[in-house]
Amino acid sequence: MSAKSRHLMFVIALILFIVLTTGLSIFASGYRFNWQAAGGWQNLLVKTGSLLVESEPKGALASLEQIHGHHSPLENKTTEERKTPLKLNNILPGEYLLTLELQGYLPYQKKISITPSMTTILSEVVLFKNCLPMLVLPTESNNFNYRPGGRYLALPEEEMVFDLSAEKTLIKISRDSQINWANGNQAADGARVINLDQGVVSDYTARLGKVDSGLMSGNFLIYSQAGRLSSLEVNTKKVRALKTQGMVSGYEVLGDTLVALSTQEADTRLEFIDYKNNTLLKETALLKAEKWNLTKSEDFLILSDQDHKITYLVDTKAQEVKHLLRDSTQAVFLKKEDLVYVRGSEIHLYHLGSQKDFLLTRLGSEITSLSVGPTSYLVYATNQEVGILNLDDPKKETTILFSGANISQLSFEKSDNSIFFYAEIGAHKGLYKIDL
Repeated sequence: MSAKSRHLMFVIALILFIVLTTGLSIFASGYRFNWQAAGGWQNLLVKTGSLLVESEPKGALASLEQIHGHHSPLENKTTEERKTPLKLNNILPGEYLLTLELQGYLPYQKKISITPSMTTILSEVVLFKNCLPMLVLPTESNNFNYRPGGRYLALPEEEMVFDLSAEKTLIKISRDSQINWANGNQAADGARVINLDQGVVSDYTARLGKVDSGLMSGNFLIYSQAGRLSSLEVNTKKVRALKTQGMVSGYEVLGDTLVALSTQEADTRLEFIDYKNNTLLKETALLKAEKWNLTKSEDFLILSDQDHKITYLVDTKAQEVKHLLRDSTQAVFLKKEDLVYVRGSEIHLYHLGSQKDFLLTRLGSEITSLSVGPTSYLVYATNQEVGILNLDDPKKETTILFSGANISQLSFEKSDNSIFFYAEIGAHKGLYKIDL
């Protein structure tokens, strides 16, 4: 072989070495050739991205298809390699449709974006069981009273307090009972104090007479008689009439402070009372109304004026109304600063810090019930469906879990990841359960 030929072969080998090592370096750095690229050769070489998907439960089979293109990152993967938890590298940038499927569960679909040099993370994907509702308790009445946080349910017309976890009657009550739940393991049925853990009742009717409603706070029973409030210290049996300004239409206890709604001739007063010392601390005038709903949270009292469809957020530390939401019927705290509320067929998010209101979704029918569900999810009910809203989804898409008739009184039970609600399914009316 001549010297000229050997020189040519050396040059060719050197060029191939440079090309190959450069190509491998580019490949190792996460770049790929995008043969479908528009805009000329300068867009041919692109930086790729990554995807991490984790689901509960694990083992869901994933598929990933590019929406505007033909790139399918999972097409050469084995079945085991496509199961969650899933980590994919070197994905061309763009919009993709991710689908997760697992036998016995509803399919999950989500549009995702793959960004160059970035990892798209879906770490809390929850798959919901594809199952029919189970009839837990046949009843003609949808007059339920759930305990905040779940587990217990009062059904006066069925004359019982029902244990949702054990799915059995805990204790008998009367048809005119008005159960008020307390912190810990107590509830009050008028002058009767119920220990929910033991199913034991302490009855103070002989001491107090006929009581309309009661509410336990530590060793005190705060109770209403003919629109007036009094307190009973259960250890000493001492009774004291509390200083409210008018006829009380609702009340709640926050530590050592009693919050009462006192209806007078011109307005309704929101009164803060130190019930142990029987002193009025503060009062605020509200629109006069007869129907109220009070719900405690960590720092706020959600006060719902059902006559005028107004929700007041009462700062329990400052003892004053800080926020007001009009045309709202139901509200629950999602996080400390985020309140979710219903306005007809719409679900809104209200941020307390910025005082900004965001429309999350609009349904075809008026919403009858709303509850905080699993992490990053809301559960809702209309008259004809039970659905779930994924708050992490940019489009806030909903999944219908069940369709029926006369659906109401929905609640999410966190301890066993279940939804309870009233519905009519065929000839059967009652309390139903869906395991998520």
